[in-house]
Amino acid sequence: MRLILVLGLTGMLFTACKDEAAAIRGKDLSKEIIAVKDLPLFTTCDLLSKEFLMKEMKADDFTFNSKNGGSSETTESCFFQWTTASKPNAGVMLQIMKNAFEEETPVWATEYINGMKAGNAGTATESEMFKEFDGAGDDGVYSNKLSQYFWRLGNNYVFMLAFNLDNTEEEKLEFAKELAEETMTNFKARLKAFENE
Repeated sequence: MRLILVLGLTGMLFTACKDEAAAIRGKDLSKEIIAVKDLPLFTTCDLLSKEFLMKEMKADDFTFNSKNGGSSETTESCFFQWTTASKPNAGVMLQIMKNAFEEETPVWATEYINGMKAGNAGTATESEMFKEFDGAGDDGVYSNKLSQYFWRLGNNYVFMLAFNLDNTEEEKLEFAKELAEETMTNFKARLKAFENE
């Protein structure tokens, strides 16, 4: 009897995993809204490698630290830090967000990006107008002043890069495009692997 119960529970567990993957299998996440509970959140620290960052950030002296910046049901973050002669605490944070307001705002990612375009973001004392960022995803924005770069994948995910660098706007924008492209390549590879589990 116990064997039957264990086999039954194992089968239900296996089916639950398959059902989760089935919810996104073959779907275009740029066009279809998937239930938040069915969207996987991958470890952001695995989406950018030390070797890639060393090459892209052109750091001479690279002391690399990768720290998980905290996660929740709808957010996963990672902080990558390195040292250069001119910037002892250089770094970038990568964050992936899912819709925390699914029932109230199903198209939250679009509204989130559009809100920043309209100047509905910034600090408590002043709003910040974001510029268009076409580095990755379906639509994006950035603020050089805040050193933040956002893009979305449909209405399912919003990605954010935040830099602690003293580089020019053009240099940071180029870094952001390279890192965003690498993030999306690795993210999509993990989605594909998840679908095939």
